[in-house]
Amino acid sequence: MGQLDALERAVQFAERAIELDGRAALAHAVLAETLLWRRKFDEAHVEVELALQLNPNNPFYVLTSADILTWMGHPEEALERLEQALRLNSHFPYTFL
Repeated sequence: MGQLDALERAVQFAERAIELDGRAALAHAVLAETLLWRRKFDEAHVEVELALQLNPNNPFYVLTSADILTWMGHPEEALERLEQALRLNSHFPYTFL
């Protein structure tokens, strides 16, 4: 299985999880990540914002949002999200990448 096949399967699994439970923040975050990898930034942004509405204190979701905002050309907003992630968990390793 190639990387694109794996991404497509991840999208399918995330979409199925959302069908089963639309309040599954992790499913929205995973879908956002896969959409980001597929360069569908607007769709990814919608999904990560849904994840954040459901679980605003998850530093992974906040960082995913920062990553997406960077790719969308919004570095100031991305930096705010990075700072938010550090406030949520100063030991979260991904905030330093």
